[in-house]
Amino acid sequence: MEPGEQCSFAARGLSREHWVDASPVRAIFKAAFARMELPYFKPHTVRDTLTQLAYKLQLNPEQLKAWSQNLGHANVLTTLQGYGHVSTERQGEILSQLPRFGDKPAESESPSEIAAKLAEMLKRQG
Repeated sequence: MEPGEQCSFAARGLSREHWVDASPVRAIFKAAFARMELPYFKPHTVRDTLTQLAYKLQLNPEQLKAWSQNLGHANVLTTLQGYGHVSTERQGEILSQLPRFGDKPAESESPSEIAAKLAEMLKRQG
């Protein structure tokens, strides 16, 4: 790694030629799991598990974006669409826990305070 454009780090001396498919990554995973005497799990299974963990941690949008980037995804939708499956049973649980129309928000903030915070977050992202 070396300093790159826009004050970020950039890979130096690495070529993508050996990474044209997932075979090298799967080989690394197989070796690592074998060293730990664990059954082999595909890299996508590990990403599925990490995405489910992100749900359990109830990450805020910024944290979820960082989590997604750490999985190697430039777009958080890649993480959510590819690995963010929600079972039908869990979907029902989540929806049953949502506040009903007219209920006061779980926090003591008013809807206008929540909207102002959301607008500020969107302004910082944009």
